Amino acid sequence: MKNKKGIIIFLVITCIALMLRIALINTPLWYDEACSWFSAKQTFPLGILKNLFTLDLQHSPLYFFLLNIWINIFGDNEIAMRSLSLIFSIGSIYLIYRFGEKLVGKKFGIILALIMAVHPLMVIFSVEIRMYPAVVFLVLASLNFLLDFEKNNNSKSLKKMTITNILIPYTFVGGIFYNVAFTFFYTRYLKNNKDKNTFIRYLKHCTIEWLALIPFFAMLTYYAGQRGMFVITHEIPLRFIQIIDILRNFFGANISANPYWPAVDQYQLTFIFTLSAIVPCIYFAYGIYKSAKGNNEFVKMIFNITMAIFILFIIFASLKIYVCTNRYILYLYPLLITLGLLGLSKSITKRHFYTFTGIYILLCLSLTVWFIPKFKLSKMYALKDVMIQAQNLNLTGEDIVILPFSADAPYYFKSLSTPRVYNGDFHKLVRNPYGKYYDSKDSKIMARKGKYKLIFEKINEDNVFSQNFFEYFASEVNKSVDSGRYLLLAMYGNDNNGIVPIDQLRKEVKDEQYVKDHILDVMFKKYICDIAAMINLDFKFIKSFKKDNYTYYLYQKI
Repeated sequence: MKNKKGIIIFLVITCIALMLRIALINTPLWYDEACSWFSAKQTFPLGILKNLFTLDLQHSPLYFFLLNIWINIFGDNEIAMRSLSLIFSIGSIYLIYRFGEKLVGKKFGIILALIMAVHPLMVIFSVEIRMYPAVVFLVLASLNFLLDFEKNNNSKSLKKMTITNILIPYTFVGGIFYNVAFTFFYTRYLKNNKDKNTFIRYLKHCTIEWLALIPFFAMLTYYAGQRGMFVITHEIPLRFIQIIDILRNFFGANISANPYWPAVDQYQLTFIFTLSAIVPCIYFAYGIYKSAKGNNEFVKMIFNITMAIFILFIIFASLKIYVCTNRYILYLYPLLITLGLLGLSKSITKRHFYTFTGIYILLCLSLTVWFIPKFKLSKMYALKDVMIQAQNLNLTGEDIVILPFSADAPYYFKSLSTPRVYNGDFHKLVRNPYGKYYDSKDSKIMARKGKYKLIFEKINEDNVFSQNFFEYFASEVNKSVDSGRYLLLAMYGNDNNGIVPIDQLRKEVKDEQYVKDHILDVMFKKYICDIAAMINLDFKFIKSFKKDNYTYYLYQKI
């Protein structure tokens, strides 16, 4: 009877989770998701690898392989592609329930599953067309196999754990933090708490795991070499408020308006914010502290793994290798929530514990329902809005759209009836030293680490950045649009501030050091100056207007 009751409760939790996630499944794509589509649409597997190793230079291939197979079976509309992540998300709810049940008991597992089902951050990323839901699922699977091996000491669990741990970095580059922390602290735990035979068995499987990761490290080495020559980077400096914001989003029922990017604004201490964000953060921080101070060596080991991952993440963010944002460390969420609740369950009364978790779950559910429509609207403003405006202007396949940001993932312009998108994404075009933006002599200078001097000199020349870029743009834009047809330049958000006269840019850029200190801003303004100059050769300006997050400039071919 109890088992039947537990099944019914879990089915109810699953239904709640599904309803929240299905509300998001038809949401428009934003830039990173469109990039996932673009990578997965390449030929399997070599086309996908070529795209990652020449344009992306930061991601592991496994998710894109899987998405490629998924698209070939179910199609590439929003619902189809989001369904893959939905499966991982629902699977993660089951896995965290099982993890909690094995660690403490069924009631504890149910509470963990409920929080995972309704927490805004987990719902928002649950149908993301990215690798984050998949890596959360894999980490939870690894933890379950870890507990199975801890309790049963069987080879089957050890093999499953090893295979899962191998898959994690190949799914998400940042997952390697989990492997590093897991190997170090679990090895130490086994050595101090288990018999020699168990320790030796694990070491053998651990050796297999790290041997299997040699290609992963070769990939990272290649990425590092290529990124070392990048002209620009969009990684922003680490600030303490970004760390606080991650913890607020993980523990609070009230998350940031933009959960994709580090928050830089100060918080307004309203009653709702205090109740839904500050109070839960205090509770969970206290619970994690109590877990670390307990007598259970296994739990302490889990705590050490969690803290090591978080510290590694902060170190890499401080080096500007990573951006300090939620999605890059999302797989840590189940660990933190489990440790927090475990510590609270051992240090406060049952009535207090259930009251807190009950109120917290209701707050999470309420604020998730409130946040979903706002989130869907913000997604529409990311990419789809440009397509809507192009339709309003009656643009067709004879016309062209220039998107300085997101041009390399033209998801909403993939049909023959929509305008073409100029394949010149600023971030990927300008940062590639061997691409279409630079002449060969420029690439040689950059290889000798002379990029800042090169850029300074280019800004002060009366030409576009390079002959290579001029010919590429003329071929792709000026010569490809017939007389009387249209060009739509769409500037996203504050990118519109990058439109400045070249004389003003030259006054701003005083020397090479200024270029180095403001590389992204300087290169973007030069890029836009050059595009404007080349557009004006063959197009006449018609009008400009602002709509939602974009400022639009419409031109007609002379």
